[in-house]
This record gives sequence, C-alpha cells and structure tokens, in this order.
Amino acid sequence: MTEILAHSLIFLLGLIAGVGVLRTVERFPFPFYRLGQSATRSGTGRRTLVVLVTAGLYLAAFAAVRGPWESWPSWGPLLALHWIFITLLIAGTFIDLDHFLLPHEITFGGLAVGLAGTALVPGLLHESTTWRGFLASVAGACVGALLIWLIIQLGKLAFGRLSRQFKEPLSWSVTQPTEEQPPQFNLGDETLSWEDIFFRPTDQLLLSCSELTINDQQCGPCELKVWRDRLETRARNNQVIVQQSMESVTILKGQCTKVVIPREAMGYGDLFLLAMIGSFLGWQGALFTLVGASFLGSAIPLLGAAVLRSKEWSSKIPFGPYLAAAAVIWLFFRVRLLEFLSPFFVV
Repeated sequence: MTEILAHSLIFLLGLIAGVGVLRTVERFPFPFYRLGQSATRSGTGRRTLVVLVTAGLYLAAFAAVRGPWESWPSWGPLLALHWIFITLLIAGTFIDLDHFLLPHEITFGGLAVGLAGTALVPGLLHESTTWRGFLASVAGACVGALLIWLIIQLGKLAFGRLSRQFKEPLSWSVTQPTEEQPPQFNLGDETLSWEDIFFRPTDQLLLSCSELTINDQQCGPCELKVWRDRLETRARNNQVIVQQSMESVTILKGQCTKVVIPREAMGYGDLFLLAMIGSFLGWQGALFTLVGASFLGSAIPLLGAAVLRSKEWSSKIPFGPYLAAAAVIWLFFRVRLLEFLSPFFVV
C-alpha cells in the first residue's frame, strides 16, 4: 500500500511539474511570472504529451534512484537533481521546437545548477567527495562545449555561407503561395523555403541589388538585409538605412548581383545546452549525448520519411531535442551503456 501511494504521489508531482513546463513553453519568450502576457496555446494532444512525458520521467527517475525509505536523506537530493535536469531538458526541447533557439535561462541556469549540484551531491557523477564531483562536472561542461564548438567551426569551413555572385543582374523575389504557407525566396529558377534560409531568428539573407521594389517604392543600387520578420535597406550612395517589418511588405522583388544565404551546421544554443548536459552527466555523458544525438538525428528523419512518406516535417526539427533525448538515455542506462562500450573504448 505504501508503494502504491508513493508512486501515485510522485506521478502527481510529475503532472504538476509538467503543467509548469507547459506554461513556461507557451509563455516563452515572456517569463513565467509575467502572468499579464498572453500565452501561445498548444493543441490538446501536445499539451497532454508534455505533461505525461514529464510525469513519466519523474516516475522513472524515482524508480531508478530510490533506495530504502529509511535512507532517503542519501538518495533524496540525488533524485531532486534528476528531476531538475529532466525538467530543464523537456522545457528546452519544446521551446527549441517552437522557436529554434534555447533560452539562456535554461542553458546557463541549468549549467549553474549542475555545477553546484554535483558539488553538493557528488554521487550524481558517481564520485565520493565534493571537490571530485565539482571537477567532474566542470570537465563534463568543458568537453560538451568544446565538442559543439569544434563542430560549429568545422561546419563553417565546410558550409559557412553560400555566397554567389553574378556577372549579369539576376531576378529574385519573395512570394507567399497562400496565407497558410510561409514565404519562399525565388532566385532565378531556384526556390528556397523560408525555414531553410532562416533556421534561427538571427539568420540573415544578404542581397546586393541593382534594382529593388518594396511595395510601391523602387530603389536604385542598394544593399538589402532580410531577417525572418524584418528587412533593412542601405543605399550605396548616401548610406541611408531604412528598416521595416516583413508584415508591412506585400511586394518584394528586384535584380541582384550577389546573394549570401546563411548556412551553419549547428548553433551556439546547442553548445550551451551540451555544456549544461555535461555538467550533470560528466564528460562521458557529454560525449555519448553528442554521438547519440547524431545517430537519432539521422535515424529519425529516415524513419519518418519511410513511415509518413514526407521529409518536410523532419527538416524542421532542430538539434536540441535530439541532444535532450540522448541525454535522457544516458541518464537512465549509463551502466548498461558503459558495459556495452567498454570493449571498444576506455571509458
């Protein structure tokens, strides 16, 4: 009877935490405590998914960490850190899915909690002393950050920005097939979707225009910068800068002699996320998380394309959710994974 009551209470706690996560996700970028701000409502299926996943993982962490009831002071703080880590990962996952970014409140805040938590509870990283737990956490954060930093730098060398220059001005335009569909960028005979260009809010499309038409205004030679939600024009002769929202634009077209399209392998939000994950899981966990996320990021789109006969949905998933999923796998299956990997690597 005691066990049933305990598991029921833990599941109820997970449901409450899931509701908190859901409200945080829906109110982003507004802080949770600013109740006057309007929330973005999710569908019923997704709201249920967020709450049930949180409750299920809370219950799974309880089953994995708990010991005898009389010794709860030894495993209780460890369980609390597991719950905090899970909550951060779930909130970061759904915010990243919605906005293609990871807020510093989750990554930096989680990093601080991971460093402090492993110092207070070194058992999180299977260490016996405070200083060893803290050093293991610092090492995990550094390894996680360094791995993603290397990928970003290599990605810039391999991909960087796609820059194209034309001997003769080439026609381009931004059109929107229907009100329900996002805009698309047409360059000569090529068409690129808005999501492919503006993977993150900071991405910029740069155009050197010989002619430019914005609504009923025409400009001579100028430089045009386009973000997901706004644009900026700079005249070449007098350096006048004009900014306006994309919502106010109904016609956008022209002739260009050069175009620069953003292309990056990964964002710095993923760097901070893996640093946070490393502070909780150590360097082994950070390394596995990156490898596991890469595998999931390759396998899941292929599976989705095979089952749903469409590649469009998988192209809209950022890397953060894959990192979070791999981190959860390591959190619950660390011992078995080490046993499996030990013949191949010295871990």
